[in-house]
Amino acid sequence: MTGKELDKRGTEELEFYMDLLGHDMLNNNQAVLSYLELILSNRDLDPKVRKYAEKAASQIRASAVLIETIKRAVGVMKGGLSTQGPLDLGMALKRTGDDLARLFPDRQLTIRMPEATGTMLISGNGVVEDILLNMMVNMVQLDPGNRIDIKISADECRHEGVPCFRIRIEDTGAQIPPSLAKDIGTGLDPEDRSKAVKMTGLLFAHMMAEAIKAQIEVEDLSAKGMKEGGAFTIVLRRWEQP
Repeated sequence: MTGKELDKRGTEELEFYMDLLGHDMLNNNQAVLSYLELILSNRDLDPKVRKYAEKAASQIRASAVLIETIKRAVGVMKGGLSTQGPLDLGMALKRTGDDLARLFPDRQLTIRMPEATGTMLISGNGVVEDILLNMMVNMVQLDPGNRIDIKISADECRHEGVPCFRIRIEDTGAQIPPSLAKDIGTGLDPEDRSKAVKMTGLLFAHMMAEAIKAQIEVEDLSAKGMKEGGAFTIVLRRWEQP
C-alpha cells in the first residue's frame, strides 16, 4: 500500500470515527436536554432552579449547533457539501434570528434586522445560514448580560472587484478577546483560553467562509472608545446567474 493510499485510508477512518463521535455526542445532548425540559415543565419549580436549568438547556443547544457546524465544515472542506446556488439573504437572516431566539430562551434577546432592501441573492447555498448562526451564537456567548441587543445591517459593496453584500452583526455588550480582534485566521492566543471555547463556532465559520470565498472580520468596539462591545462582519458574494 502506497503512502497516498495509507493517508487516504487514515483520513477516511478519522472521518468515520468523528462521525460516530458526533452522533454519540448529539444523542447525549438530546438525552440531557430531555431531562432538563422535564424539570422545566414543572410549574411549581423554584425560580432559581428554573433559571439555572434554562441556562443549562441553552448551553446544550449551543453545543449541538457546534457539533453540526464541525461536521458541515468538514464536508465543505472536502468538497462533499454543495456551496453553489443562490440564497435569499433577507430570509436567511430571519430564519437565523428565529433559531437564535430558540437557542437562548433564558436570555432577553432583541434582534434588529436590516430594513427591507428588496431581494438580496447571495452565493453559498445553505452553508451561509450555518455561518451566520454560529457568528450570532458566539456573539451571544461573548455577552455576559441577560439583556442582549443585536443589531444586524446589510449593505451592498464590492470586494476585489466582485459585487457583494456586507453583513454586520453588532452587540454593544459583547466582550471580544484581544487576539481574536487582531486576526481571526490565526485562532486564539493562549492567554484567551477562558474564552476560547466560546469562539470555536466562529473559527469553524471562518473556515467555511473561506471555502465559499467569503470574508469574516472581527471588530473590538472598546478599542474605539466604547466601554465594551464588538461586531462581526462577513462579506458575501452576490449571486450571479451562470
